[in-house]
Amino acid sequence: MYHLPEHFLEGRASGVQLVDSAGVEMGRNLSVARWQDRLEDVPKSRGQAHHVVNIHIRGPKVWRSDIETHQFASAGTLTILPGPIGSRWTSDGVVELIHLYLPDTFVQGVAETAFHTGGRRVDVLERIGVDDQDLCLIARSVARDLLGGEPPLASELDAWAQVLALKLLRNHSSLSSIKEPTRRDLLTPNRLRRLTEYVDAHFAENPSLEALAQHVGISPYHLSRAVKNTTGLSPHRLVMRRRIQEVKHLLTATTLPLVEIATMVGFASQSHLTTAFKKESGTTPGRYRRLMHDGAVQDA
Repeated sequence: MYHLPEHFLEGRASGVQLVDSAGVEMGRNLSVARWQDRLEDVPKSRGQAHHVVNIHIRGPKVWRSDIETHQFASAGTLTILPGPIGSRWTSDGVVELIHLYLPDTFVQGVAETAFHTGGRRVDVLERIGVDDQDLCLIARSVARDLLGGEPPLASELDAWAQVLALKLLRNHSSLSSIKEPTRRDLLTPNRLRRLTEYVDAHFAENPSLEALAQHVGISPYHLSRAVKNTTGLSPHRLVMRRRIQEVKHLLTATTLPLVEIATMVGFASQSHLTTAFKKESGTTPGRYRRLMHDGAVQDA
């Protein structure tokens, strides 16, 4: 069962003014909220299941009020609140903050996929008021794309979640020995958006690496490396995840037979769908449908 980000709930319970949010109740790997208020000893409890990336947009400085510290966050800087660490926060006046919430289970999964950690836990490090322009740029791009408009697509949330988690792991985690890729090795936010939109529109056609590269405007070799470095996934795996996501939607929202769903999503046969689905989700399509149906009946 998906749980709302704990720090998001604490912010609302503390009376901090929520300006806007996206993805909070969608059960995806990323959710975003914009807050604007004066902080007066606002808590962030220990042992939370989500990490918080906090961008200080404008207003006076913010500091931890539960410990004696000379560290503070000012406008334009970034603060990272790891899930396990508790803290309390105060500001000199009204501040505007953007919070991005990433589940720890998702971050650990990205660490395993991208950096082959062998199941070893990776710790996200607490940062207060650091100047990480790359991560700030990504976070602002997320906020621009997801807040203040139409509800985001699930694929948008998942794509941005991959980018944020990789940057968080490379720059602000116990994986300190990882070499940061150059900008040439990464997809720009605009190219990532174009790739995601193209995959959303053509996933049932199982687009080739060449077709993806042509749409994004770079060579297949460069695209393969850039997608892996940016999202932690190969282009093929990125497309497959989107296809399985659509299968899950059809299994939950319709009563279509599996053979028909397989054809709609571009699989050669029902058996091909079942094999791919189990590899991606750890269960069969039929079992997934039964579990979703049973959960819906219990909730009704």
